Amino acid sequence: MSEDYKPKRISPLRFLARVAIKFLMIEGHYLRRKLLLQYVVHGPEERLSIGHDADPNDTIFNTMSGRIQVGNYTIFGHGCQILTGTHAPESFMAERKQHPTSGRDITIGDGVWVGSNAIVLGGVKIADHCVIAASSVVRRDCAEAGIYAGSPAVMIRPLAAPRTEAPN
Repeated sequence: MSEDYKPKRISPLRFLARVAIKFLMIEGHYLRRKLLLQYVVHGPEERLSIGHDADPNDTIFNTMSGRIQVGNYTIFGHGCQILTGTHAPESFMAERKQHPTSGRDITIGDGVWVGSNAIVLGGVKIADHCVIAASSVVRRDCAEAGIYAGSPAVMIRPLAAPRTEAPN
């Protein structure tokens, strides 16, 4: 080591930031589940049903205008929005703030993969095992297993039915 070497002083704020990062790394699973990847419900929570082993990540579920049912083993990428709510575009001012309270239910089947930043609008049913591409906007039913992409989302190609028996 040369004699001119002087260790850098670290500011107290930077020190606290490094300690916090270490803490997040050690306690990462708990914090990631509870703080960083917590989904949000806008509207009555009892209108949201999430199936067994589904992974909603940080999805926003808007239940203001209907129920949302998410199937088993369904996964969501980051930043997804599942929106039952709507407003009347023909109305103005305070009237535009009104919204329907029912009739725009969303059903997402078992084993669906919804890519990051995808938006699913009210009144839609997504069949089991569908894949919704990132940043897609689902405005109509996805009636059969397939890969759907675009705005509005359309089927790119169908997917084969999943195996029901274990491989040998």
